Amino acid sequence: MVQTRRQAASGSEHTAAGVNAANGGAMQHHEALSPQQHHHHEQNQVHEEQQVLDQHQDAGPSSPPSSPPHHNLEPKPKPQPPQHQGKQHAPLSTARGLHLTPNKRHIQTSAEHPALKTLDRSTAWMYTPHTLTVLSCVLAIICVTAGVFDTSGLGIPVLSAWDVQRQQQGQERAQPQQREQAPSLEVPARAQANAKAGVMAGILVFLGYSVTHGPRTSMVRPHPALWRLVHGVLVVYLLLLVYLVHQDVGDARAFLRHLHPDLSGAVSYRSYATDCRLFTLRALPTHEAGSEAGASWLWRRWALNWAALKATLLDEFVVAHLLGWWAKALVIRNHFLLWVVSIGFELIELTFAHMLPNFNECWWDSWVLDVALCNAAGIWLGMKCVRWAECKYARYNWQGLSSLQGLRAKARRSLAQLGPHSLDHFDWCQFSCPKRFLQALFVVAMVLAFELNAFFLKFALWIPPANPLNTARLIIWFLLALPAVREWYEFIEGKHSALELGVFPKLGSFIWIAIATTCVETMCAIKFGRGLYPNPWPRSVVLAWSIGLGVGVLVLVGWQGLRLHKAWGRARRPNAD
Repeated sequence: MVQTRRQAASGSEHTAAGVNAANGGAMQHHEALSPQQHHHHEQNQVHEEQQVLDQHQDAGPSSPPSSPPHHNLEPKPKPQPPQHQGKQHAPLSTARGLHLTPNKRHIQTSAEHPALKTLDRSTAWMYTPHTLTVLSCVLAIICVTAGVFDTSGLGIPVLSAWDVQRQQQGQERAQPQQREQAPSLEVPARAQANAKAGVMAGILVFLGYSVTHGPRTSMVRPHPALWRLVHGVLVVYLLLLVYLVHQDVGDARAFLRHLHPDLSGAVSYRSYATDCRLFTLRALPTHEAGSEAGASWLWRRWALNWAALKATLLDEFVVAHLLGWWAKALVIRNHFLLWVVSIGFELIELTFAHMLPNFNECWWDSWVLDVALCNAAGIWLGMKCVRWAECKYARYNWQGLSSLQGLRAKARRSLAQLGPHSLDHFDWCQFSCPKRFLQALFVVAMVLAFELNAFFLKFALWIPPANPLNTARLIIWFLLALPAVREWYEFIEGKHSALELGVFPKLGSFIWIAIATTCVETMCAIKFGRGLYPNPWPRSVVLAWSIGLGVGVLVLVGWQGLRLHKAWGRARRPNAD
């Protein structure tokens, strides 16, 4: 009996020691947990204790406690910390809209775009809203450019020109003429420099605001902040055009000299129709002329006009022409619309050839070199890129840098960040109904207006073709067209597939700016071109466009009438049955 009690006491001691060890291990595990996991662990313990109490209540309070035999008095197993395998826990909230996930390499965000919902931990800082950081940088740049803490210019008078003249006249009356002229030459230059610095600083502040708080779009690569910056640049360009359209042509030309000093005078533009002969007669020596006969004589007398061909093929804008159509293919992404734009621009050149000298081209230059070669090559290359990207990104799994092993894999992933997240082919369905046909034709009209305004603005504002301002405009328009055409396509489709927001309540911000910019550019071209085009409209051009527009209207009306007739017949058929 005594031995049994000793064994029971020993067993109880072992049990208590085991429980204490388990509690100690649990406490150590409890201390190692994060605050969120600590709260979750306490809830699990309370739930387990409640289950034990429920079991005792089910057994009944009157049931006598039975003393277990000595062979059952073994140390209890140590309680294990709660396992969370197979459970989907809610992400733990952190700052800046980020959430930790069970996978330590990824962070979940509250962004709506699927490409930004899960971020790699090593690059997540790039997608957090650094609004205060950008604001601090912008304020620091303003302090430097405005010279707030600059002590080197303390000797410069901070007075108006009239005050400076009065002070200098009162101090030195011996040389009044010299002292009166000095401020008039010095102060306007300083004021002009201050005005330029102030305008640039204002633009910088606006661009900083656009980067942090600009509108979002479906474009997320290489970074959403880049497209917010592009949106800010587009707004600045639109405001610049609005300012220019309120000036006369002389003041507008003078203003552009502040952007590029080389814009000094009128520009002579080249005409590409001076010599349109493909073959020329070659003058033979007199002693060879008599020996020529038959086909050999014809072959030797006629030769290709290599001078005209070289002047056209070796033109500096041939490569730019090819790259331009490659860019248009990336924007429009439809063979039919691209070929309509290609042929339509050649018709536009024939229409306005009496106004602009560089629209006068030879027939083989327009339809062979431009349409059949350069345009076709650019369209083919651009659509190949679209097809390749569409096939590549259809089932592409974007991985973060932390999930990749090796420097080469991380370098390839970094370069892939510069490309698009996805690139889809646009099915405009232009022949589904007249309304959809006009909506697709609107894109063609926008592209043709963009091309036409470039030539008219250059001619009216005296901008040489190779001037960097033309290149800057092309880059701005390309960055605008990429999201704008996509927003227009999603608008007429009635969906926003990238952000999954359903029907667009209104036009996107980029397509809105594209329409506004096109209209203001057209206003500038019309206003600044008054009196520059004395030649009247050719009667053949007016007649051709009148017939074309009339036929187009009749076709659309007949098409819509046929659709209504078929719909009316389908509506009556169930009633007749």
